[in-house]
Amino acid sequence: MLLVLVSVLSIRLLGHPAAKSDKSADMLPARFGWQWCPGESDSTVSPPRAAPSETGMVRTVRHGELGVEWFWCRSRSREDLVVLRARVTNYGSDAIDRVLLDFSLYDKDDSFLGNYSVTLRKLDGHGASSVEDKLPTQFGEWTKWTAWSMRLASVQTN
Repeated sequence: MLLVLVSVLSIRLLGHPAAKSDKSADMLPARFGWQWCPGESDSTVSPPRAAPSETGMVRTVRHGELGVEWFWCRSRSREDLVVLRARVTNYGSDAIDRVLLDFSLYDKDDSFLGNYSVTLRKLDGHGASSVEDKLPTQFGEWTKWTAWSMRLASVQTN
């Protein structure tokens, strides 16, 4: 099941572009609500919550020579599975050894829950790389720690 989810997410992010948002409001401070992971059957029992973002939305951010496309989604079949997917493009000619993307997570009342970071290594000049990761289950379960929105808090390179 996870392999199918990974494949669908890869195709969505790397293949045909999903709906993108390039407004200035989508820069680092903007929060992005969760969505259902694409490609999962609607026949499974859905949690009693409606997704705040339409499935297929991708957040696009430009940070210096880097372009970051990212989204996160919840699985309909596994209540605790939350997936973060990001693609970083280096528009500069210099290689970058490490790119750290730090995300802040918020609950339904917009209270800060915590941070989650992903790292990409060895990004060639004019190259691109993708990362996919599962968030800790505490952010996926329908409890007081449930993440309802996320924002890209910082992009660091070295």
